[in-house]
Amino acid sequence: MISPKQLITVLSDSNQPRTTESFIRVHRHLEGYFKRVMLIGLRIHGVQYETATRIIDSVHMHAIAQIEKAIVLLDGTSRKHSDVINEAKRNNNAVFVLVELFQNFSALFRNRLAHGVIDEVRDPATLNTLFDVDLWLFNEFESMLKKKYCRSGFDRPNEWGAKPGRKESIDSIITRLKLGKVSPNPIATKDVQQTLAGIGH
Repeated sequence: MISPKQLITVLSDSNQPRTTESFIRVHRHLEGYFKRVMLIGLRIHGVQYETATRIIDSVHMHAIAQIEKAIVLLDGTSRKHSDVINEAKRNNNAVFVLVELFQNFSALFRNRLAHGVIDEVRDPATLNTLFDVDLWLFNEFESMLKKKYCRSGFDRPNEWGAKPGRKESIDSIITRLKLGKVSPNPIATKDVQQTLAGIGH
């Protein structure tokens, strides 16, 4: 995971150049920020730190589902997912509008760049809008956390009330907290190296 210090440095820098490379950097750090918020939510629910980081590395969710799940976990109550999200939408509509734009606009550009569909964002208005969506989402989400919990996504989990977690299997936690499906891990580097050696590389 990206360190909180790196996250805040990148996401709080309003003077960074608005280039394609900077957009990719901001977007990657915003994704890292939401993974950090998810970590806090898992820790609030008694998941040990090391296990929580492994879950974040292995559970696949689309942006909207991940952000909503983080909000539900931070709530820390036994209320239904839909009740927590509906209340959050009533009180913080801008966050959810920006989350939709994050998934359906800026994440799509980031994916096109990452997968070689395009090599840069040439239109200055589009590039500025990509930055606006990502940075406004970060600021609005932080504002929501401060308003509701008097906390930040950069605070330590124990400052949110997390206690030392109990030992529990990842599968059990995923089921208990309804976290979705686990993505397969990449092949081990040594296995890839052996395969490459086997074909004369």
